[in-house]
Order: sequence, then C-alpha cells, then structure tokens
Amino acid sequence: MIAYAPSYLNLINRAEELASEKQFEEAEALYREAAENQGLDLDELHERGVTFMHNGEFEDASYPLLQAYDANPVDLSLILSLLRLGLLSQNEEQALMFSERLIERNAGHAEGRALCGLAYELQGDLERAYEELELAMQMDPTSFVASYNYGRLMFEDKVYPAAIEALKKAVLMNPDDADARYLLAASNRELGQFDDAILEMTIAIELAPEESEMHLFYAELLVDADKLDDVVYHIEKALEYTDPDVAMLERASFICLHGNLFDAAANYTIDLLEKVPDYQRGWLNLSLFHMASDRMEESEKAVDIAIELDPDDWEAHFFLGNLYRNTSRYDQSEASYLRAFALAAPDDAYKPVGNLGVALMERAVLRQGEGAEQSADDTRKAIEYLEQAVSLSPSGEFRFHYNLALAYASVEEDFRSLPLLKEILSQAPKDSEEFDAAREMLDAIVGRELHEESPA
Repeated sequence: MIAYAPSYLNLINRAEELASEKQFEEAEALYREAAENQGLDLDELHERGVTFMHNGEFEDASYPLLQAYDANPVDLSLILSLLRLGLLSQNEEQALMFSERLIERNAGHAEGRALCGLAYELQGDLERAYEELELAMQMDPTSFVASYNYGRLMFEDKVYPAAIEALKKAVLMNPDDADARYLLAASNRELGQFDDAILEMTIAIELAPEESEMHLFYAELLVDADKLDDVVYHIEKALEYTDPDVAMLERASFICLHGNLFDAAANYTIDLLEKVPDYQRGWLNLSLFHMASDRMEESEKAVDIAIELDPDDWEAHFFLGNLYRNTSRYDQSEASYLRAFALAAPDDAYKPVGNLGVALMERAVLRQGEGAEQSADDTRKAIEYLEQAVSLSPSGEFRFHYNLALAYASVEEDFRSLPLLKEILSQAPKDSEEFDAAREMLDAIVGRELHEESPA
C-alpha cells in the first residue's frame, strides 16, 4: 500500500481538535507540520518579529509574529511575544487579547501572568493588575518581572513600605537592574530613609552611569539629605549625557535653590534663557535666585524683563514689590504690591496685599524718628491691608494672622491680637514657625497683663 502524507486541512482540523481538548503540545506538533507543508518557517518568522520588536519597530514586528501565530495559535512563546508587543506598543486591545490567550494556554505560567497584570494596568484596571502580579509572585517567588512591577505599582500608589518589600526582592533576583534600585531608592526617600536611598542610588548610578534621570534624582536626594557637596557634580553629569531642554535646566535650577546653592541656580537659569530668551517664568526665577544671593541690581534687571514680556502677570509685580521692600524702597514697593493685587486671581490676592501690610509696618518703624503722624498713618494702613489679607487667606495659611496680631499689639490693642493668636495655636501645625511665634507672643501679652495687674 502507498502511504499518503496527511493533507494540510486534515492536519489543521486534527490540531484544532487537540487544542480544544487542551492537548497543546500534540496540537502544536501538528500545526508545525502543517506550516512546513505550506513552506512556512515559523521559527524564522518569530525570530524576525522579535528582532523588529527589540528595535522598537512595532509595526514591522506585528506582521511576521501574527503570520506565525495564525499558523500555530497554541505556541506559548509566540503568545508571550505578541503580549509583549501589545504592551510595548501600548496596544491595549492586543495586550488584553493575548493575555486571555495566555491564561487559556497555560494559566500557571508565572511570567506570563505578570505580563497579564501589565496588560490590565494598561487598560486602567489596577485591581486586576495587582491580582495578576500577586498571583505571579505566588507561582514563582523568584520572578523579577512580577516583583519589580508589583513594587513599581505600589510606589506609584504611594504605598511605600509594600513597594520597598517587593523591590528588595526584585533587587535580590537581579542585582544589576538599575531601574529596580532607582525605584527602591525613591521609595526609601519618600519615607525619609535617606541613607538607604543613597546606598541604592550609588549602585544604580554605577550600573547606569550615563542615565541623566539617575543623576538628577540623586542630586535631589542629596539635597533632601542635606549632603550638598556632590549636588552640582551630579547635575553636571545629567546635563553631560543629554541635550538639556528647558524642563531639565529648570529642574536643575530648583534643585540648587532647595539646597541654597543660589549661584548655581542662577547659572542654570541663564543657560535656559540662552535657549529661550522670551521665557518669562525663567526671568522671574532668575530674579529670585539673584535676590537670594543679594545681587539686587541683577535681580531687578531680570524682573524688569519679565514684566516687559508680560505686563499683566501679577507675580512679576509681586516679585518687584519684594525686591523694593528688601532694598527699603517702600514707596515703590507699595505701588508694585498694589499693581500685583489688582492683577492677581482671588486665590492669590492675599499674598501681595499681605506683603504690602508687612512692608508698611516696616516703614512705620523706620518713620518713628521722622514723626509720630507718618508712622501712625503707615500702621493704620498696614492694619487695613493685613485684615484684608487674613480675610482672603486660604484655610491653613496663618502667616498674615501673626503679622496682624503684631500690628494690633503695636497700637496697644492686645484684645484684638488674642483671638488671632489663639486661632494660630489651635489650627496651625505645632512644628510651624507661626505656631512658635504665636505662642511666644501670647506668653508676652499674658505676662505683660499680669505685670500691669500686680500691686506696686
């Protein structure tokens, strides 16, 4: 008898029967045989698609992978590759489809279940994403993909202790993964555990020395930890490995500001303004940094340019008012604050009117030698402005409450100071400057009253 090779259709039909019975290995063998009969090299198609995918050429990757999948829909490695492609290309529909296909093909595949979790994250279903990642970690406690992404999600949800626990496991499994160490450092930073964070970032930068974000984050971390010696070094490294844009230079300047490195902050802002000379916010920032370094002339030039670029920006006039106040030019300060107040939105209006009240109180003290009438007039106006600032201040803002209490006390109206001080002491954070100042002032008022009531 002559033996005939099974036809293509017979092979496909039998493979589909076996797949429906979950005999996947047997089905895959028949699918492969059918593909060979059609002249298809499934491994070559798969390899070509994966190469395109690794190169970021997702459209080119899709065709050979789907062609191979159509010929062999039970190949687990192909399903995983198509799931990864869906995730990398942010194709939610494809990622979810192959997640379901993977669970049907092999529900116990730990890394596959972790990838399913990422597909649900892409869809926005974080509850299901957590479920899949937790399941993957239970199936394989050594799965880096599961532990890392579970820790990443916990970090993004601000559940920092759980993030640290998962990311520590991920780092144990893959000590050379810089991203895992970066996230572990970031989680420790959020909890104020700066020494642990610095340790992880030191290793992360050794692993990825040319990653600009790593250096910038490390600079921020060093400022938080009050270890300032290497802050500028790491900012310079960050800028060395990329073409810095406005956002990066602005971030660099504010890192320096928070570390009181005002000269460096000004220099990075000057670099920024060379790229975008009409960036009004940059000129305001430069004015602030110069003022912090007591370079008042340069500060004034910068804020003048900011006002020229946007004459209706309340904040620019507010900055100018602060500069005039810091240089004891109170008449000009008053005019700038009033202009800022006129331009400010309701939520911001308390700032210029409050600072104007404080400036007038300062001028009242200076004018005491010039004549009681001028000094009293400034004090009266200061009280009016500070009362307005208190009425406009948002909940939790007590700066001008304290200044108004001082103003009342200066005209011997302690009875008006007391309610403000008690409000501060009952509502302000106990570690705030306003709380300490209010308590000290209240003690002084009470002590003075007791002294006045005591017999001679």
